[in-house]
Amino acid sequence: MYKGSHSFKAPVIVALTVCYLTLLGYHHFTRPVQDQDVLVSGDFAREIPKELTRSKPVRQILEKTRAPLPGPESKFTFHPGSRPQLAQKHLGPKARYEYYQELATELGYQLDGLTVLGFRGISPDGKRHPSGNNSSPYDDTFVILNPSTGTVTTLLGSTHAGQPTSTLSPGGVAQIKPGSYRAVPAGEYAQMDCWLVTRPSGEEQVPCWRDANGNGFVDSQEKRSGLTATEILFHNGRYPDYGSSIGCQVLPPELMERFIREVGSENSFDFILIDANRRFS
Repeated sequence: MYKGSHSFKAPVIVALTVCYLTLLGYHHFTRPVQDQDVLVSGDFAREIPKELTRSKPVRQILEKTRAPLPGPESKFTFHPGSRPQLAQKHLGPKARYEYYQELATELGYQLDGLTVLGFRGISPDGKRHPSGNNSSPYDDTFVILNPSTGTVTTLLGSTHAGQPTSTLSPGGVAQIKPGSYRAVPAGEYAQMDCWLVTRPSGEEQVPCWRDANGNGFVDSQEKRSGLTATEILFHNGRYPDYGSSIGCQVLPPELMERFIREVGSENSFDFILIDANRRFS
């Protein structure tokens, strides 16, 4: 009797044991892995990234390892077909200065000392207009770059004339060509300090176009002529909206006062005139 009952119980015990082990294995492979399941030595633990040991979500880990976006101090790219523009307003002083340095280099100029950039065809607010305009209100931009202070000063002005005709310019009111110039102190004009614009060599005859038909616009035909102009000044434009000019570089009276303070009445400076509508090649 004992032997019979023992032989009957043995298969039952084996079956129950198999079921238990099966359930135990299923639970082990389907439940989430717990921290206490991972047993590592101290040396191996140092090799595990902290992000993984803290069990952070994948999104947070990716955010930590993603390369940072370029900041305002990054280098700038000037794409072929695009046009010169003013430095973006969100840039800090150092980045704005670097932007204009790189822009000048891209256009074939080197900044060396106190420099004024003239942007013909774009106003300080970024609005563009035809570069051939030669009798319009103040609508261009002057940017003063002072290397001794690292400052950038942006002012409204005109790189063109403020009237279509003048008896002082019988051949047509002048518009100096984009390029590199030098400006030297020249006393006063309209009760404010002024500067004479020359070639880098000091030659007072500077290259220009002339509005021969007096329509207030320098067209493509008029740009084919190789003419020069003299007595081109940086001076007070006299009026708040229109500059009194037949080819000089002018600013409204209040801004001319600021220009004089930033440049220094006794200082000479380099002047680079840029056509803001000419596209990069």
